[in-house]
Amino acid sequence: MLPRLFDDVTQSLREPITAKKAELICVCEADKMMGQEDLLRSLLLNLIVNALKACPESGGIICLKAKQEAGQIILSVTDSGCGIPNESLAKVTEPFYRVDKARSREYGGIGLGLSLCRQIALAHSAELHIASTPGQGTKVSVNFTAS
Repeated sequence: MLPRLFDDVTQSLREPITAKKAELICVCEADKMMGQEDLLRSLLLNLIVNALKACPESGGIICLKAKQEAGQIILSVTDSGCGIPNESLAKVTEPFYRVDKARSREYGGIGLGLSLCRQIALAHSAELHIASTPGQGTKVSVNFTAS
């Protein structure tokens, strides 16, 4: 399921990734996991679109990864973008919260993407973790109990 899901997500985002001159690297070290495929697709799409928004206009690198570790499947999206300020990290999964208040809805969304991701993780009894360094990038990991 995971390799097919990665291919599907990659194909869906090919055009915006190319337009932004970004590079999407996929590393799938886990074959399958239990979960609702449509929700997992939505989770990955949201995380990659957020990573793409954080990348500079001149491009950037986004890494989508799946690995099995310590009885868990860990899906992660890492970007080389602008990062999230420390004071915003605890709030980014709240509905309608946007780190950059100056961004228009057209380019910055309405602040529901990470809230949706958190809900999808909770629906799968998974944990969502966000680590970020301003000016260097962000990593969002979702840890699923392997079954």
